[in-house]
Amino acid sequence: MHLEQRSRKLQRVPDMDITFTEQDAREVHSPHNDALVIKINCGSTQLWRVLVDNGSAVDILYFDAFKKMGLNESDLKSTVTPLYGFTGDSLMPMGMIKLMVSVGTYPRVSMIMTQILVVDCPSAFNAMLGRPTLRELRAVTSIYHLTMKFPTQHGVGERKRQSRQRAKHQSRQQAKRQSIRQTKRQSSRQTKRQSSRQINYQSRHQTASIEPSVKASIETTSEDFDPQEIDEEVRTGPIEDLEDLSFDISSKTLMIGTEIQEPMRASLVIFLKSNLRD
Repeated sequence: MHLEQRSRKLQRVPDMDITFTEQDAREVHSPHNDALVIKINCGSTQLWRVLVDNGSAVDILYFDAFKKMGLNESDLKSTVTPLYGFTGDSLMPMGMIKLMVSVGTYPRVSMIMTQILVVDCPSAFNAMLGRPTLRELRAVTSIYHLTMKFPTQHGVGERKRQSRQRAKHQSRQQAKRQSIRQTKRQSSRQTKRQSSRQINYQSRHQTASIEPSVKASIETTSEDFDPQEIDEEVRTGPIEDLEDLSFDISSKTLMIGTEIQEPMRASLVIFLKSNLRD
């Protein structure tokens, strides 16, 4: 395809090489068969648990996430084309909605308007990016690196698969920063009020000139729609008690979980013993 055949939107993004190296996979635990699940900004919402699916011919937003985003069914445009899965089952979408989707980290961010189908069915994900959006982003994905890269005006942007622990940490940091900002604003308003009262006391016949100029703006934070997030501390140790196993043929000591039941425990001991080497 020649450059002049591209839409004006795509012409504004310069051509650039997109490559993947082992450095991109430094945080990936291999071998793995994980899907590429990322975070995007959809409309005015930060949306987690978004599946990148090169095999999907449509972009999908699941109804549970649709409701949490504050959208209404009246915003949907009707559609008469059903969706078909690889088993041949069909599903009729509730409708279609046009939303702004942005991906990346500032300043390497790519934003497009895209038509998204809304479906009402159970899913572990909040949304799915299919070929239409990936094509418009000119995105290149790598399952090995669990990374998606795309060109932007400021260089190659990327979005990596984020773990739940990192997602929770970022969410807590964001909440902490917001709390600090609110505390500073409240302290500032209180200081101004005290100054105003002092001036009024000292100059009863004058109008105090120190007043809060504007009310604090109400800041809203994006919801984290990760269905697997839990409000508890991340555990770094074993999830159950362990017991020591000693073998006469080796000086090594192994540990296995105490909750393993027979006959699985006996089979595991036999396996470990047969594969134990000094």
